Amino acid sequence: MDRSRTQQYHYMPSYSSIGGIASSLKTGVTKDKNTDRMLIYEAVNLPLKISNKPARKRELHPRIVQQTEAEMVMNEITFRHVSYTYDTLPEILFSEIDLSIERGWTGLVGPNGSGKTTLLKLAAGKLKPDTGNIIFDGDAIYCEQRTDVPTDLEREFVYAYDGQARKLIGLLGIEAGWIERWDTLSHGERKRIQLGAALWRSPDLLAVDEPTNHLDGIARNLVTEALLGFNGIGILVSHDRELLDRLTARTLIIENGEILMRTGKFTDAYDRRKEELAQSREAYMSERRSFEKLKREQARRRREADQADSKRRNLLKGVDRKDSDARGKKNLAIITGRDAVAGKLLNQMDGRMKQAETKLDALKIGGERKTGVSMETSRGKFDSVYSAGEERIQMGDGKELILPPLFVGPDSRIGISGPNGSGKSTLIRHIVNISRIDPDRMIYIPQEIGLEKTKLLTKKMRSLPKTDLGDVLATVSRLGTEPEALLYSDTPSPVEVRKIMLALGIHSQPFCIIMDEPTNHMDIPSVECVETVLSASTCALILVSHDNRFLDTLTDERWEITCDRKGKSCKLNILLQKPRV
Repeated sequence: MDRSRTQQYHYMPSYSSIGGIASSLKTGVTKDKNTDRMLIYEAVNLPLKISNKPARKRELHPRIVQQTEAEMVMNEITFRHVSYTYDTLPEILFSEIDLSIERGWTGLVGPNGSGKTTLLKLAAGKLKPDTGNIIFDGDAIYCEQRTDVPTDLEREFVYAYDGQARKLIGLLGIEAGWIERWDTLSHGERKRIQLGAALWRSPDLLAVDEPTNHLDGIARNLVTEALLGFNGIGILVSHDRELLDRLTARTLIIENGEILMRTGKFTDAYDRRKEELAQSREAYMSERRSFEKLKREQARRRREADQADSKRRNLLKGVDRKDSDARGKKNLAIITGRDAVAGKLLNQMDGRMKQAETKLDALKIGGERKTGVSMETSRGKFDSVYSAGEERIQMGDGKELILPPLFVGPDSRIGISGPNGSGKSTLIRHIVNISRIDPDRMIYIPQEIGLEKTKLLTKKMRSLPKTDLGDVLATVSRLGTEPEALLYSDTPSPVEVRKIMLALGIHSQPFCIIMDEPTNHMDIPSVECVETVLSASTCALILVSHDNRFLDTLTDERWEITCDRKGKSCKLNILLQKPRV
């Protein structure tokens, strides 16, 4: 469909042109008969003269915004029978989608590869549906995950001096000169410029894809506050559950190519969907048990009918085929006696079975995946995983990390947070290097895993004995990833690599698990799977993450790194421990 943008602009008319309406309107909407445009008027406190009348304390000063009537009532985007797929996919990604998305923020969640980004691009007009219609004629902006090159809009934004631009630049903490040294900016700094430019444009629809990936707590809060100020149609793809809860009033859930809408904040909507699935599973299992009972009854009645038929054939033995009277009397005795009941009951049972099969098919829950792993971890028979007095670690470029005396026990559960570049990854590498744990009994999953390391991991996995390989692939599956593709790809995704490393480590019965930003790029089902696995572990656990909900779920002690204004001196602070339940 045609997605030509309708520009909105302010037109300030001369006093003479408004004299005729100023006395009859205070605020309101009317229509320009010549242009068929809607005119919005708002009163402001300005003394002005109209038709040579004396000045008054409160008069009408109109602000006229030129819009079509369609735009005046345009508060939603509607998908009607929309289908879409990629040429490389064996099946249709979306088929006959019907949905409407209203003004305000709507969360969009689902497994990786389910089509979340595709749906964003369809809504923003970056992709056109194969069939069906998307009804929306407003201005749309799509903020993609990547921020490799600054756009013209972003350059225009950082150099703009209007009030809204200055407000957003201040709100997002954007510094002068960032746009000129784009290649040296962090992803979080680039993302703040990207989102600021989009909000400055004030589109009718804003589609945002994973805005908080790789952002530290400070940048995450800045982005959240900025997005809260958007009052158009917002569609947000994110695995950041705190962000979704703060922004969204409804949630779209993608399941097996279908899109479900649930109202309320994300956590409420998502939990409600889980309850619906649990009830559906229970209904299915109940109907399945009834169906199996009917099958057994059908088999019994079939045996009785077969016995009756055999009895009939035996009775007819010895009767002359030409003696129709004798054969008729015996047949009549059979069909009017008890033997006839078996055949009648079997026919009734066949009808009931067909009804039960139809009902069971209607209740089937496709795509259900078993999650959760029986994790054999061990509490080490030693006093500590790591213990050291006060230290100073040099991080290069004149930066240092100051550590107080630290202790990691055999069952400690520690969460580490702090700004990007403050030394979190440096700290856990330091702990790994001088830990007392046998490396074979430690799971250490860094934030970035290079290509060569990835190839070595996949080679190691495939070289396992069949039984062990089956166990590892079953674990990967229960962590939320289809395992079959891992047998043929030498370059699995970063999320898949993390799951392979965790699955391999689980089978070594580790004494300690250390993970650096484990939820980056993970979808929400995968995050929940990892939470379930780590919650069941009894060994020491050290997690670096910006995901506060993830850390709150799994840890009872928090270490936080803070830095001075120049970022040269960073210090680790040990926060109070939570009581263990």
